[in-house]
Amino acid sequence: MTPSPYQAQLDLAKSAALKAGEIIRSYSNGAGGAGRSNNSAVVNVKSGVDLVTEADTHVEKVVTQMIKEAFPNDVIVGEEDQAESPKGGQDDPFPAKGSIWCVDPIDGTTNFVHNYPFVAVSIGFMHDGTPRVGVVYNPFTDSLYEAAEGSGTGTLLNGKPCRIDSDASSVEDCLLVNNIGHYRFDDFVDESTERVRKWLRAGLRGYRASGSAAQNLAHVASG
Repeated sequence: MTPSPYQAQLDLAKSAALKAGEIIRSYSNGAGGAGRSNNSAVVNVKSGVDLVTEADTHVEKVVTQMIKEAFPNDVIVGEEDQAESPKGGQDDPFPAKGSIWCVDPIDGTTNFVHNYPFVAVSIGFMHDGTPRVGVVYNPFTDSLYEAAEGSGTGTLLNGKPCRIDSDASSVEDCLLVNNIGHYRFDDFVDESTERVRKWLRAGLRGYRASGSAAQNLAHVASG
C-alpha cells in the first residue's frame, strides 16, 4: 500500500501525541485513583467553568517544540496560546494558506482535573485550508486514532481499521454525543436544555456528554 504523501506529518503527530500522553499521566497520582485529590496539576479558571491546568500548557509547549524542530516553517495554532508562532494566536485570523498545525493539548481538561478518563490529545495538520492529518490519543485508555489523506486505510484505532455505524437511519437508532459547554448564563443554559429536549422528544435512543469533543468524534469514527 502506498504511504500517505503526509506520512512525515502523521509520524510526527503520533510521536507527539504519545509523548503528550506520558506527560498527562505523570500528573495523575495513583493508578485507578478518582477525584481531584489524585491529580497534581495546578488548576486555573479561563472563563465560566472552563479550566486550564499547568499540564495543558506543559503538553502544548512540548508538542509545539517537537513540531518546530521537524517543520520550522509551519504555523502552529495552540489551544492555550503557547504556540509562539506568527499568526498562531487565538485572536489572529486563521491562516488559509500554507502548512498549519492545530494542537489541543488536553481536550477534556475538566475531566482531567477530576480524574475522569475521557481525555484526549488532539493534533491536526492542514495544508492550504484542507485537513490532511489527524491524531487523537487518550492516554488513560491508550487509544490512538489516526487518519491521513492518501493513506488508503481510512481511520485506524491502535493500528486497526475502524468504521462508522452505517445502519443508523434516524435518531431512534442512535446514541448522540454532544457537550454542553462551559458557559452558564441564562440564555445559553436555556438553549442547551431546549436542544436536548428536542432530541429526546424525537425519540433519541440515548444521549452522552463525555466532556471531550475530540473523544466524541473518535467514538463516532469507530462506530
